Amino acid sequence: MITQFHYNKLTWIDIEDPTSEDIAHIIKEYNIHPTWANELLIPSERAKTDTIHEAFYAVLHYHDHPSVLKETRDLEIDYIVGEQFLITAHYAAVDTFLELFKLLQVDAILDRVTIEYGVVPFI
Repeated sequence: MITQFHYNKLTWIDIEDPTSEDIAHIIKEYNIHPTWANELLIPSERAKTDTIHEAFYAVLHYHDHPSVLKETRDLEIDYIVGEQFLITAHYAAVDTFLELFKLLQVDAILDRVTIEYGVVPFI
């Protein structure tokens, strides 16, 4: 599922459990290199970074400490950073992102940020 947050000229696109439809959307909407976009579909074994033109791609692995579970879990977050966007992709819910989303929802109510949920239709 894609969630988008817009603030001034910056857009954060967060994709939880990316699908082929999600990937097709970001390739078209943000001109993402297809190699990077396809990397978002499946977890990577290792951390990696790459740059193409003005964009940066990184895969980072973390140990997540979910508040509900007592055990840690491995978590991968892929990042694609462009001039006016940040794309994050992950294969499970990220507690830190959920907390940040709550804060952004308050800002949306106060008209400081806009939020879109789900896949944005192709135009």
